[in-house]
Amino acid sequence: MEHELDVTVVAVVAASALLWGLLSARLQRVNLSAPMAFVALGLVSSHGPLAVIDVQVDSSTARSVAELTLAIVLFVDASRVNVRALRHDAALPVRLLAIGLPLTIGMGILVAAGLYRGTSLWVIAVIAAAVAPTDAALGAPIVQDTRVPGRIRRVLNVESGLNDGIATPFVGIFVAGAAAAESVAGAHGVGAAALDLLGGLGVGVGVGLGAAALLRLAVAAGFSEPAFRPLVPLASALLAYAVAVQFGTNGFIAAFVGGMAFGSLLPADLGGTIEFTNVVGEVLSLLMWFLVGAAMVVPAFQDARWQDVAFALLALTVVRMVPVAIASVGLGLDRRTVAFIGWFGPRGLASVIFALLAHDALDDADGARVLAAVTITVVASVVAHGVSASPLAARYGARIAALRPGGPEHAPSVDLAARSRRGRVAGTFGGGGQRVRSHRPGVRAGQAVGGSTTMADESVAFALSHEVQGEQGVLTLVGELDTAAAQDVDDAVDDLVGRGVRTLVIDLGQISFIDSSGLRSLIRARQALGTQDAIRLRSPQAATLRLLEITGLEDQFRLV
Repeated sequence: MEHELDVTVVAVVAASALLWGLLSARLQRVNLSAPMAFVALGLVSSHGPLAVIDVQVDSSTARSVAELTLAIVLFVDASRVNVRALRHDAALPVRLLAIGLPLTIGMGILVAAGLYRGTSLWVIAVIAAAVAPTDAALGAPIVQDTRVPGRIRRVLNVESGLNDGIATPFVGIFVAGAAAAESVAGAHGVGAAALDLLGGLGVGVGVGLGAAALLRLAVAAGFSEPAFRPLVPLASALLAYAVAVQFGTNGFIAAFVGGMAFGSLLPADLGGTIEFTNVVGEVLSLLMWFLVGAAMVVPAFQDARWQDVAFALLALTVVRMVPVAIASVGLGLDRRTVAFIGWFGPRGLASVIFALLAHDALDDADGARVLAAVTITVVASVVAHGVSASPLAARYGARIAALRPGGPEHAPSVDLAARSRRGRVAGTFGGGGQRVRSHRPGVRAGQAVGGSTTMADESVAFALSHEVQGEQGVLTLVGELDTAAAQDVDDAVDDLVGRGVRTLVIDLGQISFIDSSGLRSLIRARQALGTQDAIRLRSPQAATLRLLEITGLEDQFRLV
């Protein structure tokens, strides 16, 4: 029986995922990231002597995967934004988003206009806007590197989590303008695109708030089975996108706004429901990186001119770093910090998908121009930022710690890019063999607790303590184990290993929420101790057990 599905493509993608799953830890030690690996695997499997598949950039399947991936990623990123916490330590992330991003687009337009003479200004604007947002996944090595001050990591995390959604209206309007200027069939013009954005916003608010409210009611009434609750945010993301597109409005804006509305109404104890959607988005993102290598790299480089290479180099440096410097004026940051933030603005998945959508909407010549410029920029970013992340983090972290131990880079800050909660790890307290990295509910800034002083101004949702007896340690975690909290767990594990601990019990009995960063922290702890038997998870709650089961990690830890 013949299959319409290209099973060869499925087999190659599955084999690539299998290889990465088996060798990822080893490859990451030599600064080979997942995007780099999947781009290379896609390229090798579709071109050259080892080519076994043929994927075209104008494939309807590739576009469908790209659109659904972006919708899910936008929803997840937005759903983790703690809007109420933006009033705390908001100066730098808000400046990067409100000043830095528009300036980056504007500078990109100026640079592209100087390079691409004779190209429509609308097309130039599409190129500039498409490469403006940074990528949260590509920035993960920096966000998770504890050598970099926590405040700087969190700022980069917030920026990369939100700027793709903010850039979406710019890209949409510029593509509409370019298509209308070319008289492309079906183009509706800038005015219609603006109305589409407003329509998408309305759909997103309605679907996001409605889905979150229904989930709360269903849980309160006992109608919702915990094992199936993770389907709600995934279905909400797809529903917001699909309904918006069905009504002729912007599906990406609907997904982004829907995620923000969903997360704002979701209580903390249901935060784990988003994790499954995040995992789906990460898997689809890897598939997209494979498609970049298989379908986009060769056509882009075949159509490339020196202007594309020059634009890529400038987009990753001057076009990014100057707006960051302007946005940072008056905040007292060291020039090394400004340069570090300016450099680590990797371009990734959103830029790729914007390029695919523009390629599909514009005529052949302009579509090829956008594809070449954006693809070369993204490939250069994947390699340059992937290779430089670890060495530059080490160098910057050591220098800033030595030269400015009391500088604003080390100031405590709430975690802005996380699900609904009320604070962040602020200081240390406790005595003897116990250390707790949080302040207790109700404790205010500057209030003495157990012999030391806290440094934030609201109650937080995470704390940890540890005890050591000989070569055995016990690490007790309380609250929400998310991206920022995982960084503190990593620090504590490193400290315990350095003190000679060979067996570690991690008490999860009081963990109410855990996301992929928390899971990675547990995996990292097991790797740091060397063997599976060296780490044990004590009293994990049902939601944590379910997450371990969904991710296939239940057999990787001993439960006690």
